[in-house]
Amino acid sequence: MIGIKTKVTCPKCHQTFDYEFIPGASMTAVRLGNYRYMKCQKCGKWTFFNVIKNASPEDKKVIGLSAMLFGSLLAVLGAIFIVQGMSNGRMIVWIVGIILVAAALFMTGSGAASIKNARKK
Repeated sequence: MIGIKTKVTCPKCHQTFDYEFIPGASMTAVRLGNYRYMKCQKCGKWTFFNVIKNASPEDKKVIGLSAMLFGSLLAVLGAIFIVQGMSNGRMIVWIVGIILVAAALFMTGSGAASIKNARKK
């Protein structure tokens, strides 16, 4: 499977480089919807990159659908943690579940926004 290539700009050193997004996989970055928390190839600092900003409308749809799918799966996992935490009386499991659900809402929302923006253009 060939990934989606897009240009990203580091907010710290302002250098632009190519990033290849493979839907459903992240080996070098933390996925947060349309953003990736990863190390800059130029300055070596960890920061958030907007991978959808310079993508084509077709690629924005694929990235958005991927974010929505991953967010939905994360919401199910978070719900399982919440139920397990409540039934076992373990507060830390319940808190982790709440955090997972919050991250899932962010991912599905940003994925839906990218699909909506892709349709406008």
